[in-house]
Amino acid sequence: AASGPKGAALPPYTNVMSGSASGTGDPGFDLEMAQFIFMAVNTNHSDKFFTRAGKRIMPFTAAMTMLHIVAERLEKRGRGHIVGFSSPAGDRGRASNYIYGAAKGALATLLSGLRQRLSSKGVKVLTIKPGFVDTKMTRDMNLPFAAEPADVARDIAKAIDSGKSVAYVPWFWQIIMTIVKLLPEAIFKRVSF
Repeated sequence: AASGPKGAALPPYTNVMSGSASGTGDPGFDLEMAQFIFMAVNTNHSDKFFTRAGKRIMPFTAAMTMLHIVAERLEKRGRGHIVGFSSPAGDRGRASNYIYGAAKGALATLLSGLRQRLSSKGVKVLTIKPGFVDTKMTRDMNLPFAAEPADVARDIAKAIDSGKSVAYVPWFWQIIMTIVKLLPEAIFKRVSF
């Protein structure tokens, strides 16, 4: 069995890959995971916009390329799992992080398309939408509802084993984002969060 964050046990898949693919040959991975970091805040200064937007576009382009390579390989094999990490931020654009949210929303759309394409080929595609996770990167941000990495890893493993298509981690983010998505635009424009 492979181990995830802080030693949390992942399901006993024979091989696990995280974050990269050479695209040559078939190493025989049963589970392929794609996590790309899109971190920073928006800015109202136009001179910094393209720098910040580029930091989102490049990881998304890398994810799209890698996922295409992986999808081709697993489709030929006729089995496997692809797990991609999007975010609740990709569900609806917000003033505080719309560039980040756009990249994560694009990734969720890509995974949705792959899921439809590969569903009849024996390949499962799971979109993970983690909320705030207590890591070194986020520790000083005082984020509400920050989950422990071991709990997140356990929830991801459960989502893989259950055959889910999309999983919010922790689960309550699905309720929060359902409410956010249902807000009429006239009200949403006036809220600040």
